Amino acid sequence: MRDLASKLGRHGSAVAAALFVSRIASFLAMPFLTESLVETDYASHDNLHLIGQLVALVALQGIPSAMFREYAFSSSSPADKRSIIVTGFRYVAVSTVLACFVAGMFSRPIAEGATNNLAFWKLFPLILFTHLLLNLRNLCGQVLRAEYRTKEFVLIYSGEGLLCLALNLYFVVHLKQGVAGLVYSNLLGAVAATMLGLFFVPEALSPGIDRERLSRMVKFGRPLILPTLTLFLLDSADRALFRALLGDPGLELSGIYGRAMTFASMLNALLLMPLNTFWPTVYYDLAKRPTGAHDIGRCGSWYFAIGCLLATGLSVIAEPLVSLMTDKRYHEAHTVVPLLAFAFVMLGASEITKVGMFIAARTKWMPWLVGLALAVNVGVNIVLIPRIGLLGAGWAAFAAYFVLALVAGIVGQRLFAVRYEWSRIARVLLAVGVCFALGRWLPVDVSTSVTDRVLNVLLRGTAVVIAFPAVLFATRFFTRGELDFLRRLAPPT
Repeated sequence: MRDLASKLGRHGSAVAAALFVSRIASFLAMPFLTESLVETDYASHDNLHLIGQLVALVALQGIPSAMFREYAFSSSSPADKRSIIVTGFRYVAVSTVLACFVAGMFSRPIAEGATNNLAFWKLFPLILFTHLLLNLRNLCGQVLRAEYRTKEFVLIYSGEGLLCLALNLYFVVHLKQGVAGLVYSNLLGAVAATMLGLFFVPEALSPGIDRERLSRMVKFGRPLILPTLTLFLLDSADRALFRALLGDPGLELSGIYGRAMTFASMLNALLLMPLNTFWPTVYYDLAKRPTGAHDIGRCGSWYFAIGCLLATGLSVIAEPLVSLMTDKRYHEAHTVVPLLAFAFVMLGASEITKVGMFIAARTKWMPWLVGLALAVNVGVNIVLIPRIGLLGAGWAAFAAYFVLALVAGIVGQRLFAVRYEWSRIARVLLAVGVCFALGRWLPVDVSTSVTDRVLNVLLRGTAVVIAFPAVLFATRFFTRGELDFLRRLAPPT
């Protein structure tokens, strides 16, 4: 278990760093972009991007998850690995081309329904082509993840993020291209990342396809299509409902909400993407061990502790950070960042609690569970958005992901009983409460100079970094073996 933890720690840390660089690139560009783009521009781009992402998800048909399972249960021979790569890559390439072609035929009505500017319809085919390339890049990333080829993975994703940062500044800020500049930047970044991915995984371009393996992968993956789509709608329904419930003012709120999501999605880069990078491989391996149920539960405790530390830290610094990084039109976004941050934590928790269904290959339950979460999300949004606006959407996101994690755990336990460490989870929640109380006590002044706001972010962030682990140590969250492991990770004095 310790050897595995050390391996995962190195791999997960490197992946987190790469994805963080990718996210931080767009984050650092935010002060310049929010000056150049109004709220409705951001909302229009976000809506078209989400529709393109929806088309790409349909085309994937759960094949990436099926490839992970094939890697876990097949032999380690080069021929077997090549068969998995070629079969998955070719199938996804063909299905994505067909899906994007069909969606592109409806560019005009899609742009009319998703934006307040019909002229954006010409950009939608470029967005679809971007997502076609991203599907291929993601498959290359899946292979690198499964084989723990960390350096290549880091180079692709961090390189893409930095390139998109430079292109955003050039097209949007320098050339004043507006929404079109964002589209051009994403497209060129996707081209570069896909070419690099194919360079690192040349097997993807090899001829041949294993029809028997493809049948097995499709059989495993297709039941995941509906829950994947439902999960996507769960993540994006709030932005569509802003305009549906509030009219044109809702489009402006959607733009502000999207920027709040940008801040909260830092947790996606630091927490969820690294988790999704190694977790499918890990729980299949742990499930084979006699102590697998306990080991998975311990992984859950550590995930929850790290996730809550990051979400609490982001929540406490949200107000000065948002005022520092955005134009004043977007400062309201800080109010909903804490809810979205903990919604991401709950989404990651559902990845832990659903393992029983995947270990037992009973993915047929997923559409029902995610459908229930979507119903909760839509229902809470309809009730709360007209009343409290941004906060209503934030509460809807948190409630939906909490329900998903809870119900996935109830079903998953019937198929593979994980021994969750509830007393340790309670200690993490106590640390969260202490840090939020500390955050309310510390002063916040967003009307001061940039230097003062930076210092305010550092002060509040440092307070959480010290107080959170202090509470965990005081309540004896860490076992003796874990403390010994952490001491070994520390640099020698």
